[in-house]
Amino acid sequence: MQSRFNNPVPAISPRVWLLASTALLLLSCGGGGSSSSTSSNPPPAGNVISVGSGGFLFSPANLTAKVGSKVTFSWAAGGHSVVVGTACTPGGPITLDTGIHSAGFSADVTMPNVPGDVPFYCQPHCGLGMTGVIHVTQ
Repeated sequence: MQSRFNNPVPAISPRVWLLASTALLLLSCGGGGSSSSTSSNPPPAGNVISVGSGGFLFSPANLTAKVGSKVTFSWAAGGHSVVVGTACTPGGPITLDTGIHSAGFSADVTMPNVPGDVPFYCQPHCGLGMTGVIHVTQ
């Protein structure tokens, strides 16, 4: 008597294997995130910057916030980061480097207690112009 389970598994071509592996890798890069702050005081409604919404950009790219207030960076797409600095170089009135995150992640940042600009950029996409600035005012 022959078993119906004796059929060999068909070979998978290298191209199909590569496509399947790539799809699994992309799916594994998703996932939620969490806020970098557990503060019970949310930022004002206007103090939210979307990260990666519509491509390699911040929305809005220019924001005005009060000294000492909180600004939330909210990831609309994965593969982006927020680093405080100019010309794709870290450094500024506050220290921030979120690392690269997926859609759904958010980070609350407290603005300095003195007026001035807080420039920021996305580390992997700065060369593509993914930059912004927060104008801190009294």
